[in-house]
Amino acid sequence: MTRKEESQDLGQREYSIEENYESPNPRARPKTIKYRIDDNGCWICTSHAKSRHRGNYPVIRRFDKYMRMSRYIYWLNYGEIDEDKYVMHLCDEPECINPSHLKLGTPKENSQDMVLKGRNKTGEDHPDAKVSKNDVIAIYQSEESCIKLAKDFGVSKKTILNIRHKRTWRKVLNEAFPDDFRWKRENRFPKEVD
Repeated sequence: MTRKEESQDLGQREYSIEENYESPNPRARPKTIKYRIDDNGCWICTSHAKSRHRGNYPVIRRFDKYMRMSRYIYWLNYGEIDEDKYVMHLCDEPECINPSHLKLGTPKENSQDMVLKGRNKTGEDHPDAKVSKNDVIAIYQSEESCIKLAKDFGVSKKTILNIRHKRTWRKVLNEAFPDDFRWKRENRFPKEVD
């Protein structure tokens, strides 16, 4: 793999990666990988579109399959990648394809890295959250039936039960009710005294 300077656009140089790839399809012309270098040394991919289905990472088609650009660049520079390994970004920039910013890790290491760097969305910050913190507290304190609450809040009965049993939103409920131990195992199943 070699780097080649392409053009200069408003002070942003664009580079391309030359690769020795030939498509099995004789009519196909593989798209050249182009990038620009930002202030952090990240190589921001400018030639390939980001895929919503692949976590907003640039995607490339090689060897008759689609893959994340970062995985392909890692493969070009360092060789084979085990199927059970992830290519992780040290810079936390999904569009970066700088080989020195990429490393291999297990799914567990990838999740731990996400949590340590504060990229995991929980509670109201999660894009799929159906209720707010105030709703959760109201549901937890309510004497209404699960079915009525589910209709009122536009969620399923299971969501209400999970909140009431502290299976979900545990952090919010423990902060709001630190002395409430009604769902602890020993309170639900008291030991018999002889």
